[in-house]
Amino acid sequence: MKFIQTKYIYTLLLLVILFSACEKALIEPNESSSAEKNFEIFWSDINNTYPFFSYDKVDWQDVYNANRPLVNASTSDDELFEIFKNMLRPLLDGHISLKKPNGVTWVNERPPYSSNFSFSLVRARYLNNKVTFVTAPEYSDKTKTDTIIRYGFINNNILYFHVGTFLTNLPIRDTLRNIVSRNPQLIGLIMDMRSNGGGILSSAQKLASYFTGTTQLYGYLKNKTGPLDHNFSENYGLYTQRDGFGAFGTKPVAVLTNRYDFSATEHFVMATKDLPNVTTIGDTTGGAFSPIIQRSLPNGIQYTVVSSITTDKYNNVFEKTGLAPEIYKTLTTIDFLAGKDPLIDAGIKKITE
Repeated sequence: MKFIQTKYIYTLLLLVILFSACEKALIEPNESSSAEKNFEIFWSDINNTYPFFSYDKVDWQDVYNANRPLVNASTSDDELFEIFKNMLRPLLDGHISLKKPNGVTWVNERPPYSSNFSFSLVRARYLNNKVTFVTAPEYSDKTKTDTIIRYGFINNNILYFHVGTFLTNLPIRDTLRNIVSRNPQLIGLIMDMRSNGGGILSSAQKLASYFTGTTQLYGYLKNKTGPLDHNFSENYGLYTQRDGFGAFGTKPVAVLTNRYDFSATEHFVMATKDLPNVTTIGDTTGGAFSPIIQRSLPNGIQYTVVSSITTDKYNNVFEKTGLAPEIYKTLTTIDFLAGKDPLIDAGIKKITE
């Protein structure tokens, strides 16, 4: 099928970056392609690819029947774009997006949530404004840098370590391991994963292995292989990636989460949350585990979709619902004005109790 160009990545919040980064790899728009042809290709591809129709309670054939009469030889690409948006909205999947050839992008809506996170509050209240920033080349533009890691010490014996993204080749695991090895006075670790939109899955799996200590199975993935509800591949195991250079050990770890943790970040949380020394604190994760596939239609409209289902090692599906924390905490406006972060406070309490 000539029209399909594919790229996989485990992230949600950087769809615009991905579109621009991969633009040269996609097929040039074909102005002679008809709206009807593009509609049929789009509907058929989603029908064969998207794995969550039954979870969403959406009959994709009904969607076709309702929207196909709206498309004819005079339908413009802008009108077709709006029709596609209306078709995709019921899927309630934040991984789904559309982009016009002129760069206008639409991402499927998600309910607004509080981020439960203010790094300025953490820096001033808990780290005494003593913060180390670790940067790396920005994934889509090697001439720029992104702050990947921010860390500091609470009372000199608790390491605060915030991972802003996994969309990097920076060795996050090695960075953390080196900090811990240089600070034997540590009694525990706060892993702040709040508002990490995901990125490279192997980076999250490597970081998780620092806590598991071994290569461990934590989940499964199966791919949609056809249009029917039962058209799936066999399960493929998902594992942490141990390197043999030492693990964190049994000291207490607090993992802070919020509704803006997606994809690779959720894999990290899933792989570590059941460890006896790990406590997850905050809000439920975003519920978007599966990798994004990027497509291009003959008329130049691009879109992203998912084609697989991720489960934990017990075959539980957390897509759309997310992973609930062990301890629910929220950062309210009153908390912020009072200069406190209940998630950090809960982490300190868990580590010191």
